[in-house]
Amino acid sequence: MNRYFVPQAVSVAACFALVTLPSPAAPPRLEVPVVANNAITVRLFGDVGVAHRIEASTNLTSWFTVAGGVLGDGPLTIQQPTSGTFPWTFFRGVQDSTGGATFPTVQPQVDTNAIASVVLVPDRETTLQLPTASQAVLTLSFPAGSVSQPTLVTLTSLASTAGLPNEQGLLAGARLEPAGLVLLAPAFLQIDFPEPIDAQHISSFAFNNDGGDLHLVPDVVTSNITTQRVRILVQQLRSHGCGVFTLPELRSLAATVPPARSAPSRAGLHADMAGCYPEDEKEAKAMQEELEDRVRPRQQAAAAILGEERQKQLLGYLDESAGNAALFRVLQDSENFYETEIKSRIPQALESCAGVQTLTPWALGFERQRQLLGAGEFQTEAPLSNELICGGALRCQQQAVECCRNQGGDTRLVQTLLGIERQRALLGAGAECGEISFDEVMKECAPDWFGTLTIRVAGRYLNLETNGNWRIRRTKQSDMVLTATVLSAKVRTHAASIFAPAYTNITCVLGGQQVSSDDMEKLDQFWEFSCQGKPAQQRRDHWTSSGQGSLPEIELDAVILAPNTPSLFIKPYLRVTDDGVPIDMRWFYEEATTTRSPFSDEDCETTITTGGTYDPEAGGAGILVYAEAEAFTWTADTIQYSFSGPESMRFDFEHLFEGTREVQLNLRRVK
Repeated sequence: MNRYFVPQAVSVAACFALVTLPSPAAPPRLEVPVVANNAITVRLFGDVGVAHRIEASTNLTSWFTVAGGVLGDGPLTIQQPTSGTFPWTFFRGVQDSTGGATFPTVQPQVDTNAIASVVLVPDRETTLQLPTASQAVLTLSFPAGSVSQPTLVTLTSLASTAGLPNEQGLLAGARLEPAGLVLLAPAFLQIDFPEPIDAQHISSFAFNNDGGDLHLVPDVVTSNITTQRVRILVQQLRSHGCGVFTLPELRSLAATVPPARSAPSRAGLHADMAGCYPEDEKEAKAMQEELEDRVRPRQQAAAAILGEERQKQLLGYLDESAGNAALFRVLQDSENFYETEIKSRIPQALESCAGVQTLTPWALGFERQRQLLGAGEFQTEAPLSNELICGGALRCQQQAVECCRNQGGDTRLVQTLLGIERQRALLGAGAECGEISFDEVMKECAPDWFGTLTIRVAGRYLNLETNGNWRIRRTKQSDMVLTATVLSAKVRTHAASIFAPAYTNITCVLGGQQVSSDDMEKLDQFWEFSCQGKPAQQRRDHWTSSGQGSLPEIELDAVILAPNTPSLFIKPYLRVTDDGVPIDMRWFYEEATTTRSPFSDEDCETTITTGGTYDPEAGGAGILVYAEAEAFTWTADTIQYSFSGPESMRFDFEHLFEGTREVQLNLRRVK
């Protein structure tokens, strides 16, 4: 074992490097750490194609992974700031003792009868709750600001996960979609159990929705008289779950590393910019993949620390207090990741709009994670996301204008800028960031008329009926959000005639996104009192439908006259129509009959039958907006329509209820 003593260039003690020799052939070689500019750089060399990792410790007893992976042509490198939090930091390089065991692959099965969806909008907190067949309850909680645009999120219960490297298998879990989405503000997946759990031995994990890349993730476990709960921090949507692990099982999984990427890169993250800046798009995708590959070993190491100390009974699990040494070490490692993998990439990201859009969710996510886990004492400067949002918005504007000048107008670029501006406003970025000149962009990119359309329809319904021994309960929640911008416009001016004054017909084609979600349940119960506490007959029908997609051709037709022009034959009006996006429909029912046993010393007997259907092409969710002259306003260069009011909604053929429809339309001439 080689040892190095390296005095640091700052007054926070020293760095001590260890090299382990786990293999008789070609052991890993850890270079002497370099300390410069208040940062430590560590490089690990080894055989190409072999899994290695760099581990760190503050006490030479507990080690955690700070970087890992299969080595390529170059070394495995980390750079992290020196810190006065700990007097010593130790590093060691490890060649995986299992011969390069990578993250395992599992075979998940979902419960298609336990699924829920919701439309997540940027400015609202949202909670999605789902009971499972095992009576555990899944709760997915999103803070405001989790997404930058309306997004359909789906929560599905995991029925089983074959291939988990623990004898007891899955305890409970969920598949989260859309897969791979990095949240701007992390969510919590909470699993509440009806019975006591083996809290001391529970660990949590995540994997891709296809079953790949199983790895441990940090969690907080609570087990007391009133609460049996596991809470998992979710930064990226994929599958998450928990199980009971022995210490050897935990350590075996914790020793695995990410596999080398062999699959083709995913589709572009920023298709609207890809045509003008393909190299930027390529670099942004590489950055996204690198961050995913590097964060997962850190999550696994943090989870291993918490899991081991929980099993050693060193970490209290009777409450959710963060005031213990294990969580402090986890937070310290998270802070190191933030500094080395996110802060260091900001100059590169600010070179392109694609880079900014890729890195910003990671920066925002880790800043939010610090707040949630009590790491505020680590933060001594303004959040890095401010720099990204401010500088990135201006960089996106520059590239959009440049693209339009070189390749002609493309309103998708304007949509990108609107998204960046919404994100700035959502995060409270003010005048200190500078102003985006939309007029400049629109003159280069937009058609003669430009504008935005936003429609939201939402409703909640609860109805209770009692008729003799029958009780009926109906519930429904509906959400639909549409956002669109003008793609093209045609203006036709009609001269005055003997029958009508001069008028103008404006026809626009808009493109955008629409998401919709419906969740409806009907519960019928017939009560007899031969079996106390249970209905004699009960039937529960549950319907869910959801849809999400692009709307390439929303038609907007407007007829306007000069102000104060009377007319008997031509009336100003505004009409917006589209075909909607396809929606799917799931129906599940459960019927229970409870009768007394013929034997007086036995309890009542309950017979349960279930069934249902799934139709992936159940129909479409379209929109229609119509306004007469008195309802909208116009000039020669603007059209505006704003509406908020009741929307008749239907539970079934007999029961109507009122939701709310909100419409905002703003069109203006830009050329």
